[in-house]
This record gives sequence, structure tokens and C-alpha cells, in this order.
Amino acid sequence: MKSSKHSKRIAAFASSLAAVLFIALGIFSFLNWQAIYDTIKAAAYKPSVEVAAIERNVVFTSAGTRIFHATQPRVVDAGEFNNSCPRQEAASAIVGCYTPNDEVFIYNVTNEKLNGIEDVTAVHEFLHAAWRRMGSAEQQKIGAELQAVYQEKADAKLKERMAYYERTEKGQEINELHSILGTEMAGLSPELEAHYARYFSREKVVQLYDSYQHQYELLETKAKDLQGEMKQLADSITSRTNTYNTEVANMETVIATFNSRARNQGFSSQAQFDAERGQLIRRINALDASRDSINQSIEHYNELRTDYQRIASEIQALNNSLDSFKALERPSGVQQI
Repeated sequence: MKSSKHSKRIAAFASSLAAVLFIALGIFSFLNWQAIYDTIKAAAYKPSVEVAAIERNVVFTSAGTRIFHATQPRVVDAGEFNNSCPRQEAASAIVGCYTPNDEVFIYNVTNEKLNGIEDVTAVHEFLHAAWRRMGSAEQQKIGAELQAVYQEKADAKLKERMAYYERTEKGQEINELHSILGTEMAGLSPELEAHYARYFSREKVVQLYDSYQHQYELLETKAKDLQGEMKQLADSITSRTNTYNTEVANMETVIATFNSRARNQGFSSQAQFDAERGQLIRRINALDASRDSINQSIEHYNELRTDYQRIASEIQALNNSLDSFKALERPSGVQQI
């Protein structure tokens, strides 16, 4: 009889334990369903050669790799990219997108001067996926850190970018800032550095960003310097030309007066004639020298303008390399610059 009661107690305990374990497993699954889902999706994903190269350059952590693979990232050409990543503004080219279906698309940028942009774009879009997986409390905490950095370090270009996101993705500004600062700005707060370190090597990503951004900055600096030099030279040419034209008009009057005096015996002696004639010749020679100097300056200005146009063309070529719409406009057989 005692044995029967003991067996019942054991059975009841086992049943209770199973129920507790079942509930605990259910709670665990509920709280970690995203990680489980990501693991399943990531296991089924096979990176392309292009994506594998991105991963080598970026150096994801295991947690970062799981989320990145779960988004099924693809590097695609213009046609597929335009179908998968609609623009918010026709004039604003994009090179990557994170879709509502939890997918990442990266535009295939073939201009070697922009090596690294696909890597940075991939991480930028990946961070949208990471943000989506964060709880609201963590988003608020990280968001406060991001806003503090933005208030302290935002320059005109970053403010312009954030204004674009405010127009096109209202309410997602902090989400975008999370991706921008995480891939482009060195020296963030310790809290943010620790946050991003959970997913990838931020130092490597920022270095990649700096490497191609440097191409733009060099060209933009040269263009700005040339613009300044051209303006200064143009102002000088205009001023000197006005002075030259005034002096030429005066000289024509002086020469006409001299010739009239010569015809009408207006000189007291040959010596006076020769002296004044010599003065006229020296003034004419000085005007000729001024004209030659102005013409040389004009030639130099035209050289500067040619350099400026070349640099502007290089900048435009880089911009076109990032524009998936422009890629479809190119005739077949023409190599991308």
C-alpha cells in the first residue's frame, strides 16, 4: 500500500516537473523565437562569392553572421536591384536596402575606385535587421546614445542626410542613425562601441568607409580649391581688362593729339618731338605688356577650367557608378568608368 502511494507521489512529481519544463521551454522559445528562426534561416543560406568576400572584409561575430545570413543578403545588378529596392526620391540614388521581408539587397558597384562601398552598405543594411531584433528598451537606450553623438558631432552633410530620412522615412531617423554612425564615424561612446562589437569589427568597417570616401573628399577639395582660384583669377582679369581698355582709349586720344601736332608743326624742336614720341612708344609697349599678361592669365584660367571640368567629370563618374538607374541607361558594350 505504501509502495503504491509512493509510486503515485513519484508520478505526480514527474508530471509536475514535466509541466514546469514544458512551460519553461515555452517561455524560452517565446523569448528566443527570433534567434531560433534566424538560426534556421541562416543554416539554409549559402553565401555567394560576393557576399563571402564582404564577410571576410567586415569580420562579423557569430551573432552578426547569424543575423546577416538570416537576411539572405544578395549582391545584385541594376535590374534586380531596382525591382527589389524602390527609391524614395528619383534623384537620390541608393546602393542598398533592407526590405520589410527581412531581406538585404546590395547594388553591385563595379568601379574599383569605390572598393569597400559594398561592404559598408552590407553592414549598414544589416544594422537595420539588428535594430529590428532589439527590444524597445534597448532601442531607447542605444537611441539616446546615438542622439548624444549626433548632437555633438553632426556636420552639414550628416544633417542633410538625416533631413532626407526625415522626409522619406518619417519615424525611422534613429534607426538610420544607428546604421550611419555604426559604419561611418570613428570614436563613438564606449556604450555604442560595445553595442556594435557584438556584431562586427567596427574598426575595419570604418576604415573601408574612409578608403572610398577619401576618393570623393580628394576630388571635392581639388574642385573647391580650383573654384576659388578661378574666381580670384577671373576677378583679376576683369579688373585688369577694364583698366587696359580705359588706358587704350586714353592712348588713342593721346596718339591722335600727337599726330595732329606733328602735322601742324606743334613741336618746338626735333628733340621735343623725339622725346614725346619716345614716351608714347614706352606707353604703347607697357599696354602691349599688359595685354600679353592678361592673355596669359586667360590661358591659365582656361587651363584651370579644363582641370575643374575633368574633376567634375570624375565626380560625376563616381556618382553614376552608384546609380542603378544610370547603369540601365548605358549602351551595351560600354565599360563603366
